[in-house]
Amino acid sequence: FADRVRLLPYVVFVTLWMLLVYAPVCHWVWGGGWMQAWGVWDFAGGIVVHITSGFSALASLFVIGPRKVPSDAPEALSQPHNVP
Repeated sequence: FADRVRLLPYVVFVTLWMLLVYAPVCHWVWGGGWMQAWGVWDFAGGIVVHITSGFSALASLFVIGPRKVPSDAPEALSQPHNVP
């Protein structure tokens, strides 16, 4: 993700995500919303943090798409990695 996204679009994405996804789910679970009314207990923020981050990761993968590697690139560039 770090080598495939520019800073400004990332900041815009995080800001919109906080306002449109994270804040409403926080209210549903912690702020007296419908999930709290159903009796949902959120121990240590697991529902809010993990569900919203998981779905946002899935959404960002759909938007960004697969890695684009030129066909003449060395084999090392086409392999997935976590350390540059």
